[in-house]
Amino acid sequence: MAVLANIPFADLTFAAFDVETTGFLAAHERVVEIAVVRFQPDGHLLDTFDTLVNPERGIGATDVHGIRQEDVLAAPTWKELSPRFLEAVSGAVAVAHNAVFDISFVTAEQARLGSEIHLPYVCTMELRTLVGLPGRKRMSLTRACLEQGLDLQNAHSALADARATAWLLAVYLRQASALGAVTLADLLT
Repeated sequence: MAVLANIPFADLTFAAFDVETTGFLAAHERVVEIAVVRFQPDGHLLDTFDTLVNPERGIGATDVHGIRQEDVLAAPTWKELSPRFLEAVSGAVAVAHNAVFDISFVTAEQARLGSEIHLPYVCTMELRTLVGLPGRKRMSLTRACLEQGLDLQNAHSALADARATAWLLAVYLRQASALGAVTLADLLT
């Protein structure tokens, strides 16, 4: 991330992503849906990738995302979709809302394949306070979007959440630029 942190926003590509999971602890739970939205800092969409994921186990409670066991039976496994995910985030700064959660799941899934992954990333949950917005630091994606006048529909759908995260980052980067920030490093100092 250190190298990317010093590149102007305008020269970066971002890959907003979101996962829906069987539970909350990456070491014990699995991804059941993933979406990646590649975009430019102004929010211009470059590409999207989204798929249900067969967790190769029971899906657990579905009350958050509404995905059912029968929905994932014919879906690819993480092993099958891993190359496409890695391609989707390659050369980009990963972006997620509550990034520690999402990063922990893709890291755990890759580890199960015997592969390490190190994604440079930005967390929109953390970024909102770095651009000087008042209020609670830990704000849900839905609330953060509403705060910026963005309408997040289908929350807890990986693609809807990834798109909303991309839009939110574009807004925060505009706000950061208005404060004189040019690079990600400017936001951290």
